[in-house]
Amino acid sequence: MKGMASKIHHSNIDRNTAYSLYSSNYKPTICYPLHHTTFTDNECDKLQSPPLRALLPKMGYNRNFPRVVVHGPYALGGNQMIDLKVEQFVLQLTDLMTAVRNRDIIGEQYIFLIAAHQRFLGTSTQFFHLNFEYRLSNSRIVYLWEKLHKYDISISNKHFWIPTSDFDNDSNLMDAFLELRKRRKNTPQRITSNEIHNANEVRLYLKCTFLSDIIDENNCISLDKYEAAAPCPTHESYPNRSRPNETAIKAWQTCLQGAFITGTREVLPSLIPTPSVTPVHQEQQPLSLSAHLSSQPSPIQDVVGPMHESWSQEDIDCIRDCLEDGQDIKIYGDGTVSKGKGAHYYSIKPDICENPKYLCLHGGAKTSSNRSGLVSLRPESFSIVAALSVIHAVLSVYNITSSESRLADIPL
Repeated sequence: MKGMASKIHHSNIDRNTAYSLYSSNYKPTICYPLHHTTFTDNECDKLQSPPLRALLPKMGYNRNFPRVVVHGPYALGGNQMIDLKVEQFVLQLTDLMTAVRNRDIIGEQYIFLIAAHQRFLGTSTQFFHLNFEYRLSNSRIVYLWEKLHKYDISISNKHFWIPTSDFDNDSNLMDAFLELRKRRKNTPQRITSNEIHNANEVRLYLKCTFLSDIIDENNCISLDKYEAAAPCPTHESYPNRSRPNETAIKAWQTCLQGAFITGTREVLPSLIPTPSVTPVHQEQQPLSLSAHLSSQPSPIQDVVGPMHESWSQEDIDCIRDCLEDGQDIKIYGDGTVSKGKGAHYYSIKPDICENPKYLCLHGGAKTSSNRSGLVSLRPESFSIVAALSVIHAVLSVYNITSSESRLADIPL
């Protein structure tokens, strides 16, 4: 950047050329690596200062012009030149959310990194929404986290993992420790940042996240977990940690005593986790064919009529078996009009049966005089619509997704 600034400073260019140089040379050159860098704000200011101080006089501005005006938008009277610390954050946040939403290889890596940070921190709240002092350092994820907190920006995605407990009324250990620190702030028993960090190191060594991980059958903190004697048996992945020193264990015990314990390792009754009660799944009985037809829109009910309430299960099973086995079905239908009022009749039976009244579904209804929509058909056509509606209902009630049955010989 200093070499570019020196060349600009000693060049004899006009204002238009200076703007062109900014757009075609300086901006692409400086923005290209920002997708992968985590410069601090001071480093960004030092990096962009030499070329800006060289370009601004060529553009007609004093090189010491207030930077809020230099980087401000045109709409507010600014020169709208990029600010590296803002550009770096925007580019990296855009890259993160784009990759996570696309679930490509880079997106999967981001998801795993975010899950690893969540595991390290131990909280049950997505850490991008919080401000923790015992964070990892020298990480792109932490860089984004700090910027999000600084600018009060909230991001979320369904693929961001957070730990969950299998118990009801279970307490997250680190959330409880941080709440304890907040309660004891500005008191003689205050919890320091180092104690929070040490307690988290013990938690990682013990491979635990919730109170239920370290409590015994007597509702007490188990002695080996209280003294950090051995990790908890778990199939989940935790960072590898050697047994912490006595100072860290002391901080762990202090946090446990303040957050959970009422006596000698006895947990407060209100904080005792209980096994989650999974509701007994009762298999929902499928609707009967008659109930299904009664739940249909009123135009369909008017066409089918009320006779389905008296159909025998034997007749229904016969038509169902025909549809499942791919046998052909016959539909009989008729309609009549007398004194301006219509009525229709229909029956549905297997094609192999010669007697229309044997094992068949039949019904009838008055034909509506409404001339709009479905009910504008003639009475003879109503019988076919009614029969097809019944067949569709049988397919739906018995979950028959496909059938090779054909409708044969439909006399009217």
